[in-house]
Amino acid sequence: MTLLGVLDDIRASGESSRADIATRTGLGRALVNQRLGELLDLRLISDGELGASTGGRAPRTVRFNPGVGTLLAADLGATGVDVAVTDLAGNLLARDRAGTNVVDGPESVLAVICARFDRMLEALDDRPLWGVGLGVPGPVEFGTGRVVAPPIMPGWATTRSGSGSPSRYGSTTTSTF
Repeated sequence: MTLLGVLDDIRASGESSRADIATRTGLGRALVNQRLGELLDLRLISDGELGASTGGRAPRTVRFNPGVGTLLAADLGATGVDVAVTDLAGNLLARDRAGTNVVDGPESVLAVICARFDRMLEALDDRPLWGVGLGVPGPVEFGTGRVVAPPIMPGWATTRSGSGSPSRYGSTTTSTF
């Protein structure tokens, strides 16, 4: 099982002991400890409380650490956009809405979105940005991230994931439609 698989198990199950993680994932104790060490180094998990003892030493639990990073999200409609900043668990940290018109084209609309993102990020602490997501009111080709023949979005047909202003948020982020 991959590192991501162990992280997903912890996220889905909540605060867990190493023994519980080993039971659920089928991994041996040594591999669980190795994966947890990597996740602790990345700060994606943190030590939790002491669990209930079943006769021996009480187990130390681990839990997902959603506050280690932030995500930006924008949901574009025909006449407006909702923008948000969340932690890694999707908990809303800030939200805003702006009036836009998709017929104004990607450059204009993406500039409005980025201005809102920038304002919200300035109001938050310095947690690293892990990703940027954009939803658009038109069909998107999954493999390329390109908007395909959008009926209400003239000028967007050549717009590709990661193009335009959202890419300015760094190489460690991904922009997808």
